[in-house]
Amino acid sequence: MFGSYLGKHFGDNGGFLYEYCLKYHGDEFRYVWLTDNGDVISHVRGLGGEACLKSSLKGLWYSVRAVLIVTSYGIRDVLLYEPYRGFPKELYLSHGAAFRKTLMVEEGGMRCDSSMTRNRGTMDYLTVISQWNAEYEKSSFGLFSSQIRVTGYPRNDIFCGNYDTIIQRIIKKYGLALYNILYVPTWRKHEPTNFFPFPDCDIEKIAGFLKEKNMNIILRPHMVDMRRQKRNEQFWLNIKKYRDVMKIITIDVYTDIQLLMCLADCLITDYSSIQLDYLLLSRPMIFMPYDIEYFNRVGGFHCDYDEFTPGPKPRTQKEFLECLEMFHKGEDPFFEKRLQIRDTVHDYKDGQSCRRVYELIKEISDSV
Repeated sequence: MFGSYLGKHFGDNGGFLYEYCLKYHGDEFRYVWLTDNGDVISHVRGLGGEACLKSSLKGLWYSVRAVLIVTSYGIRDVLLYEPYRGFPKELYLSHGAAFRKTLMVEEGGMRCDSSMTRNRGTMDYLTVISQWNAEYEKSSFGLFSSQIRVTGYPRNDIFCGNYDTIIQRIIKKYGLALYNILYVPTWRKHEPTNFFPFPDCDIEKIAGFLKEKNMNIILRPHMVDMRRQKRNEQFWLNIKKYRDVMKIITIDVYTDIQLLMCLADCLITDYSSIQLDYLLLSRPMIFMPYDIEYFNRVGGFHCDYDEFTPGPKPRTQKEFLECLEMFHKGEDPFFEKRLQIRDTVHDYKDGQSCRRVYELIKEISDSV
């Protein structure tokens, strides 16, 4: 049984692995996708797979007969209930190598608010991208070495494939430019993201610069930020005013962020683990850690932030536009540093992660 995004969408590591299993090992197991979304059912059936609602009688029947559930966000991807006495087994693919710790200040103390922590009592196996990743998962969440397998993420196999035709369709569909910048901030628990956190911020000037250079910024807000639009209403009105150069593409509009990463010439982020995936493309990155003091106060990071963010950190809009100009010209003083960090955080760069995870699925199934 497969699922992802807590039943809301198809995609992420589970989606890429599901498609791989259908295509290359369709006769060896029965693969069923469970969801809460009727559109996902139509999509999966269009791929030639099986899918049904988690809450349907068929979905419940499948779930109690399943040998293995494959999740990316937790058991709620697939099940409506907690596994009973460790059955079915759970293979947790994760939805990112957590870059920051997820401790939140609450009522004067610290509490952990991580899906990993909520999920560690049920998972049997966890896939990670490297031994570096495995070490902090063990130390942070009390996992055993036998539970963790270094396979790489299935979704990152896309970076070794040829998806030019699909990418050109996306560029045409959204009217994208010759040079595209993907902006993906992390989620913030208590306040909206400040996308352009500059004292001299002028959205009109940014838009003018982008138009002059034939560039687009693709904004990929977290779903939490989309629910908070009224708290920053003027910003979103300004962005929509310049929609010719600033494109808002949310998960509800286009689920697969990996393809957006493939077409992006540059990434802007802050503390999101997306930057670890993007390292595999060896392209420029810009970082916006404007509230890093807060994140240091409520948990900090699994690594030295400055050491593991190989890119400029502009403090003013002038510096920001200078960074874009530099990368647009092909100047990239951070290239070697990115390669060094990439080789630290990724043990595999061969596009074979789906195959390695499938071998783990066979191993788990043989042991049941």
